[in-house]
Amino acid sequence: MAVPERIIVTIEGVPFEELTEEHRRKIIERNTDMAAEIVTGEVIKMAEEGKSVEEIKRFLRLE
Repeated sequence: MAVPERIIVTIEGVPFEELTEEHRRKIIERNTDMAAEIVTGEVIKMAEEGKSVEEIKRFLRLE
């Protein structure tokens, strides 16, 4: 499969580059918060399953 040379990210049809700085900041912040929630949930799940600290560190790529 061919890889596209350029990917255009749009928000409701508007290219990311054309958004205001404030709107970009809010989108990045929201996406960062969502990613943090997902990772936190996964770490909690791993801890509840009895995974070792080393396994969790590997998952988080802290090594």
